[in-house]
Amino acid sequence: MDLKTNRLLIRELTAADTGALHRILSDREVMRFIEPPYTRQQTAAFITENARSEVPLVYGLESLETGELIGHLIWHPYDSEASELGWILGRAHWGRGYAAELTETMLAIAKKELRDVVIQCTPEQAAARHLAEKYGFFFLGVENGLCVYRFVSKTRKGCLTDRQREELIHAMLGKTVTVTIDRPIGYVHVKSGITFRYPINYGFLPDVLGGDGDEQDVYILGVDEPVETFTGRIIGVVRRADDNEDKLVAAPEGMLFHQGQIAEAVRFVEQYFDSTCESIYHKSCGVIPYRWVNGHLQLLVLKQKGYAAFRWSFPKGHMEAGETEQDTALREMREECGLTARLHPQFRETMHYAINGWMPKDVVLFLGEAAGELRLQAREIENSRWVSLREAGSLLHPDHLPILKRVEECLCVKSSC
Repeated sequence: MDLKTNRLLIRELTAADTGALHRILSDREVMRFIEPPYTRQQTAAFITENARSEVPLVYGLESLETGELIGHLIWHPYDSEASELGWILGRAHWGRGYAAELTETMLAIAKKELRDVVIQCTPEQAAARHLAEKYGFFFLGVENGLCVYRFVSKTRKGCLTDRQREELIHAMLGKTVTVTIDRPIGYVHVKSGITFRYPINYGFLPDVLGGDGDEQDVYILGVDEPVETFTGRIIGVVRRADDNEDKLVAAPEGMLFHQGQIAEAVRFVEQYFDSTCESIYHKSCGVIPYRWVNGHLQLLVLKQKGYAAFRWSFPKGHMEAGETEQDTALREMREECGLTARLHPQFRETMHYAINGWMPKDVVLFLGEAAGELRLQAREIENSRWVSLREAGSLLHPDHLPILKRVEECLCVKSSC
């Protein structure tokens, strides 16, 4: 590769570059977050193995003004759809904009070749992380101690692959964004003979590629007047199984909507698609089914499939569009175990916890006297048991213990029964 930027020549490295490159790679500050400083022998081996290989992994960076070797460029296949981009520069050349110049140049090449670009750096390399975010890379998480950022290019058909769509969603959830609104509240849109009047604001993220090859669309919740732009947090996604783009959902900072509320808000459009709604705020509702046998209280617990620990729980599930908490609780009970229930009028308890340490979840539980024939949903439920309060406390997650105490108080029984 012989390629010029405004100030640099990107070229092949040769054995003649060993001395100049060693002066850079032996600098402890340059190598601080990478590897221990190189010896001259290690530098020579690095050139042979990485720059003189059949498919070079690195290239030299030469100043067009002075002819000096100032560092090397990392540029090689990362996976079947992306190239990895990186750079190491001599300390004297830091802070001069060379990294940005290289990023712009290599992004332009990737866009022409319809390839993604990946940058990997340590959490301490703030400059590299800032540069990735500045140029529209999505943060995919930390892998093997390295922050992974990916720039998503258009594919051959102008759409994203399923994997790229998933990476986009993963990168955007929880992120603060500014949305350009092109369909404000009250906007009328006609498509395929159907007239849509927008009850919520709807727009797009400038320069962020969506699944259909155009800019990523976003529903706005929690704003009750038409706006031209909106800055808030991505709190959810509407996934379309029969379309090539998913829709993001944003709300004002500090405001959360669960999946059922999102589904209800976007129903005016999404009823025409095979779509499901997800939120970073999860809300489930369920019933604690009980019965009396010979004067003794029994609670029904279900053993869920696929859980490594605390697999026993009460019938519960996510809220759907238009449902009340009681609607969801009774529906889930009917679906999971075939029972109906008469709900106790003074019982409503909530458990709060976080999924993966950051996504809030609420589980609302009602107390209901069970009726009907027990029929387990084979797809999700492995087994069931009618147990005493004491047995329930040993099977369920410890977070249930205060709720079991409330069951005892409501039904005026002792935990020994």
